[in-house]
Amino acid sequence: MHTVQLWWVASGSEGITRYNVCRAVYGTNSCGAYTDIGSTSGSTTTYTDSVVADGTIYCYATTAVDANGESPYSNIVQAIIPEP
Repeated sequence: MHTVQLWWVASGSEGITRYNVCRAVYGTNSCGAYTDIGSTSGSTTTYTDSVVADGTIYCYATTAVDANGESPYSNIVQAIIPEP
């Protein structure tokens, strides 16, 4: 069973209440549509994705949420889950 451990640098903005973690499956040459897979408090900058499929490439991004709404996606990272 595989997991993907993610961590990021906290937003420099004041008043961040949470971070949303988003995931997409990498297709032929780009990331597919992102879906929210979880969130953390505004003071937590780590997340573990434990629901991944063998032999799949995933794209991950986060967004920061404050009283004004949700930020655009962060930089995108990829994780390659090996075959069993």
